Amino acid sequence: MADCTAFLISPNLAVTAGHCVFSEMDCEHKVFLQGFSKSYPAEDLLQKSFSPKAYSTCAEVLIREKDRASGIDYAVVRFDKDFSAKKYFQLPSNSTLNSTLNSLSDLSNKSLMIMGHPSKLPLKFTTNFSVRNNDHPNYFVLNSDTFQGNSGSPVFDKETGVVYGIVVRGERDYVQNEGETCLRPKVCNEDECRGEDAVRTSLIDQSLLKPYLTIKTLGLSHNTDSTKDGFED
Repeated sequence: MADCTAFLISPNLAVTAGHCVFSEMDCEHKVFLQGFSKSYPAEDLLQKSFSPKAYSTCAEVLIREKDRASGIDYAVVRFDKDFSAKKYFQLPSNSTLNSTLNSLSDLSNKSLMIMGHPSKLPLKFTTNFSVRNNDHPNYFVLNSDTFQGNSGSPVFDKETGVVYGIVVRGERDYVQNEGETCLRPKVCNEDECRGEDAVRTSLIDQSLLKPYLTIKTLGLSHNTDSTKDGFED
């Protein structure tokens, strides 16, 4: 059962939320599927007969940080084979961070985008949101329409492909209709509820990844299968 999202930063490295990969052993039991979109053959999903090129397993967890008190929640995993993609997401360089990340709340709403798998759905894109709060050193708060399953989703500048945050937790997604058993999405005004938290990618120690990073191009790629923690997305 798919529960999280991840994004490629090289052919065999992906970033996701820390609560999506609890341990090395946990990661080894997960399957990372590429290209799960609306056009993905439904019969492949039902029969679990994926092309070998479409999925990979986890070779090792290179970095994992998960601390509820500080709000830090991210992981970098290495696959046992390469994924083929035209381009890959890029983590921000120190110079990019110094000039841009500290003023992230001033970016145009149209510049930021999230892509992932809310509520275990095929790939969805989230736009037209803004940064509600940028004060915490470890994460910033969005008013985005993201759900469980978006954990690990990249918050990126769609013009450059640079990822500034990783969606990790947020407001309760669904509420029960009064007098009924069905659920509906919880609706909040832009400045209401708790918002959605995105851990800063600046926390990732990229020096630990240098031996594995051979691709420098920017771009968009995605997806995984993992698990959730409480009401984290």
